[in-house]
Amino acid sequence: MSAIRTRRAIALLGAVLMLVSTPSHAADDARQGPLAIAVELLEKGDLDAARAAFTKALAGELGTQDRAAALIYLARIQLGQEQYAEADVTAAKAIEELGRVTESRDQAMLLALMIRFESAKALGDETLANEIAEAAAGLSARQDQLAWSDQVPGAFVHKASGTVLPKAVAGLAEFELNTYDDAGLDASLTYAVDDVDVRPSEAPSYVTTQLTVN
Repeated sequence: MSAIRTRRAIALLGAVLMLVSTPSHAADDARQGPLAIAVELLEKGDLDAARAAFTKALAGELGTQDRAAALIYLARIQLGQEQYAEADVTAAKAIEELGRVTESRDQAMLLALMIRFESAKALGDETLANEIAEAAAGLSARQDQLAWSDQVPGAFVHKASGTVLPKAVAGLAEFELNTYDDAGLDASLTYAVDDVDVRPSEAPSYVTTQLTVN
């Protein structure tokens, strides 16, 4: 696993963390299914009641996707309550559950990996954090292949729109590719100072190009 790819994965995990409260198709499904009561309690901010509701739901009969969603919701609550070891175990269960079906959404897997990554960092386990980042790197590489092609020399092509973006611009190098959906329709390319220890938002100069196909 290259250092650049691992760096991108860590940045992507950070992006997933920022987007964690953004409504998604999975969240919409959960509001109408067996997790509806627990999700409603979570949206009202009653974390203790929501936690109990998700735990109760997990003790019953759930399909694989609902079970994975419940585990991720529960892990998010545990992470927010600084129960890092518990969050790591719960997120690991979600990853195992998601691995049972080939149609699992990559964003759900990245979210579970993010929770494990944040938990490992909080617990001071750098080795585990690096292992999780490498797992995210492999997943993000698969996602990037859905959205991007580098068949044009010195450029990336966004497959869904045909947009051609150079690998360097205005003295800034391509820093990271991100793909935000399983179809490769929503993606971004960030240019920044090429420093392995600097995130784009912390770089002296950076620019992000966002591409979305409706």
